[in-house]
Amino acid sequence: MTTPRHLRITTADSHAAKLGRLIQFLTHPVRSQLSNREIARQAQVDETTVRAWRKKLQLTASKATSPAPPTPKPPSRASQQKRKAHGRSIGSRDQ
Repeated sequence: MTTPRHLRITTADSHAAKLGRLIQFLTHPVRSQLSNREIARQAQVDETTVRAWRKKLQLTASKATSPAPPTPKPPSRASQQKRKAHGRSIGSRDQ
């Protein structure tokens, strides 16, 4: 007996379901600590797929949590005055 057509899982559905399970494993606080091999076995995907997705998710997380680059401080008033004083003496002739 064959499975009725409306009950069959297509390849695309199967792929999406596997990817969904894999992402659930990798984002779960406890399950994400499992080895790549064990996650691959339980999510029914290849181990290289687990490695690739773990790397993608880590890069995404590190970009989201990395601090913004420090903004440069504006020059202090004293350093601005030194520049102005120094700039006046350049090229000026004492008469």
